[in-house]
Amino acid sequence: MRRKRSIRNIFTFGDSADDDLAGNEDVVKSMEMKEKLQKVDTLLLTLPVRQREVFIMRNYNELSYEEISELTGKSIGGLKANYFHAAKKIMELMKNEEN
Repeated sequence: MRRKRSIRNIFTFGDSADDDLAGNEDVVKSMEMKEKLQKVDTLLLTLPVRQREVFIMRNYNELSYEEISELTGKSIGGLKANYFHAAKKIMELMKNEEN
């Protein structure tokens, strides 16, 4: 079983009536998370293709480095380096947009 990634756990939808009574705070939090996710999507377009590719595969597709390596033919070490730089750039850009 793959571990869940925080970027994918933005919204949860349930069938119980209690979910309808979650309140305005949950709606506000959901909207804030949605806005952040949209910013990340926009910022991804500024990354080099290799960094963007591995970031998307790791976070959105929930693939391991081994799986990405098999798909792309790239070394695991190279993938880890690309992911590190992608995550670092996105965090820096997010921080700059907040200021």
